[in-house]
Amino acid sequence: MINEFDSDNYPDAIPSELTAGSRWAWTRSNITSAYPTTLYTLKFRLSLLESPFTDFEIDASKVSSAHVVEISQASTTGYTSGEYSWSAVVVRDSDSEEIIVDRGFLSILPDMGASPGDTRSWIYQTLVDVRAALKESALKGYSSYAIGGRSMVLRSHEELIAMEKEFTKRWNNEKAEVERKAGRSVNSRVLVKMSA
Repeated sequence: MINEFDSDNYPDAIPSELTAGSRWAWTRSNITSAYPTTLYTLKFRLSLLESPFTDFEIDASKVSSAHVVEISQASTTGYTSGEYSWSAVVVRDSDSEEIIVDRGFLSILPDMGASPGDTRSWIYQTLVDVRAALKESALKGYSSYAIGGRSMVLRSHEELIAMEKEFTKRWNNEKAEVERKAGRSVNSRVLVKMSA
């Protein structure tokens, strides 16, 4: 494990995941040969990919020969969780002209200490919904019906079982990825003892 407060350990790129209500820090030293901190300012613009389409901007500090982002926990507390697109924008200090030098996507995870509401991932939410539909399907005992000339065809029990199996697998993979990122071992093998 590394000390993430130590600037020597900052990633040299914007992370693919950030958490609202936590301290954020990274550098972009790899662009300083083309855009030295003495002449240019680096900004990151983030846009939420779903309604309410929140946008915000982050200015990097000029720390010797690197562009460094450090944002306090208090500042990130109000950010909306979700999927974002981002652009890295270099601004020429002499005349404020701008160019985009990089772009990508990232996830902002919810602030667990701020009563964020539903913190489940999309995969887990879908798994819960599929399991509820599977239970409802077992209780109803029919897969289609007609009311007032309109008909509705529901997913078959077999389709729901296949979806449940698929999303259980995805949920297990998502949990395993969190464990891998935290440096913990992941054992996905199941050992079965066979008797003679």
